[in-house]
Amino acid sequence: NENQSFVLVYAFGIILAMSIFWGGGYVMQSVVQEKESRIIEIMLSSVRPLPLLVGKVLAMGTLSLIQVGTLAGTFMLIGGRAGSVFESLGDLSVTPSALALLIVYFVLGYLLFGSAMAAIGAMSTTARESQNYVTFVTFPAMIPFFAMSIIVEEPNGTLAKVLSMIPFTAPMSMGMRVAVIDVPVGELLSSMVLLI
Repeated sequence: NENQSFVLVYAFGIILAMSIFWGGGYVMQSVVQEKESRIIEIMLSSVRPLPLLVGKVLAMGTLSLIQVGTLAGTFMLIGGRAGSVFESLGDLSVTPSALALLIVYFVLGYLLFGSAMAAIGAMSTTARESQNYVTFVTFPAMIPFFAMSIIVEEPNGTLAKVLSMIPFTAPMSMGMRVAVIDVPVGELLSSMVLLI
């Protein structure tokens, strides 16, 4: 059961991190390129800024989900052929409520980081300049991944609870906790409100 929980937590962390870096990076790159080529001025004459950014974040999020889904499908196909690794894990089961919460945190996390990347792209004048600011957004997202073993061993510990309430670390750390235990409803709601 510990191996199954760890695999589930690890898989969720990898999928969220990949979508954040790919999707958010695409949004940031798109915004910066449109600013450099000055096409954004033409686009803003016919579209308001907020719908334009929301469309970019959602479109690039969909694209990154397709990429992550393709990679996950390939991994499952290759892993299915390997056999012995997956047989040793047994039947990996996820409750419907945990799956729903993982999806909610995935979407909220992507929207937070995609919007942050779009903001970085909007304030940067060149692609090189925007790369300097990305670390301030992506590093906090990876803190729970570095502390994964602590979170899995003590999902109700102080570190896990604190990381679950900070918006930049909440998607991954709460996703890890949800995969392992039933998190109290009050903590879930407060974490979601802060993330929103």
